[in-house]
Amino acid sequence: MQLPISDELYIGYLSRLFGNTSNCYKFFWGHYFELLGDMEYRAYEMRQQYLQVNKTF
Repeated sequence: MQLPISDELYIGYLSRLFGNTSNCYKFFWGHYFELLGDMEYRAYEMRQQYLQVNKTF
C-alpha cells in the first residue's frame, strides 16, 4: 500500500503499519469469532429469560 506524501504530516509511522500485512487476518478472524461468541451468548440469555418468564418449556 502506497500512502500519499505530505509536507505537513509525518506519515512514516503510519506507513510502517501497512508495511507487513501478512498477519492482519489473525486480527480480523480473532475479533470476528469473539463477536460471534458474544452474539451467541446473548441469544442464549434472551431465550433463557423468555422461558423463565413464560414457563413454556
